[in-house]
Amino acid sequence: MDEARKLTLALDTSMPTSSAALLNGADVIANRTWQAGRRHSMYLERNVRVALAAELDHVGIVAVASGPGGFSSLRASMAFAKGLCGALDIGLVSVSTPLALAYSSPADARSILTLVPAGSGQYFMQAFERRRGPQPLPGRDGIVGGLIKAVGECKLVPQTALHEGLTGPVYVAGGVNPDDLDSLREASNWPVEFGVQLIATGLARFVGMAAYADPEQAAPISAMTAVPQYMRGAGITAPVRGWDRR
Repeated sequence: MDEARKLTLALDTSMPTSSAALLNGADVIANRTWQAGRRHSMYLERNVRVALAAELDHVGIVAVASGPGGFSSLRASMAFAKGLCGALDIGLVSVSTPLALAYSSPADARSILTLVPAGSGQYFMQAFERRRGPQPLPGRDGIVGGLIKAVGECKLVPQTALHEGLTGPVYVAGGVNPDDLDSLREASNWPVEFGVQLIATGLARFVGMAAYADPEQAAPISAMTAVPQYMRGAGITAPVRGWDRR
C-alpha cells in the first residue's frame, strides 16, 4: 500500500445503529454512529465526512459490512464504498456482518455466536472461535486477542432452535430481542453471555479491524463486482404483498 494512503475507512449500515470509522491498522482514529431508520443514503455521506475530517487523501482501503441485512440498508453503504473506491482508485474489502460482530466480542471470549435479526422470529446465526496466533491484535482495554475463525456457515435459524448448536459457554454478539435472549439462556445447558456495548459504539470499527486482522476471510475484491448479502436472497421466500395476497 502507498504509505501516504495507509488508513482504512470502514462502513456499516447492516445493523440498526449505522456507523462509520477511520482506522490506522487496528487503531480507531474516529468513530461515528447514528440512527438512520430507512434513510441510510441521507445520513451516510454527512457522517463519513465528519469521520474522515481532512484525512481523505490518506485513505487506502474502504472496508464495508456486506450483510446479511436489509436491501435498502446494505446497498447504501456498498454503493457508497464502490463509488468512493472507483473515484480514488483505492481498494475495497467486503467483510461479512457476522465476522465483524465476532470481532466486537471481548478479547477473552473464545466461543462466539453471532446473531443478525431476520424478522418473523428468525436470525442469521454463525459460530466463531478465537484462536491464539503468533501476531495477536490489541483488544479493548489493552487486552490482547487472537484471530477469529468461522465454525461452519451462516444459517437462517428460528429463535426456538438457537440453542441447538451450543456445545459450551458462549458469548453472543449481535442484535437480539431481549425475550429471545432469555429463551436462549433458558434452553441452553451452557452459560450465555451477551454484549450490549455494540448498540452504542456501532459495528464499523470492527469491520475495519476484521479487514486488517484477517485478509483471508475479509479479502479485497473488485469494486465492480462487489455485492451485498441480502436477507432475502435466492431460495428464501419473500413476504407476499399487494395483489398477490390470498
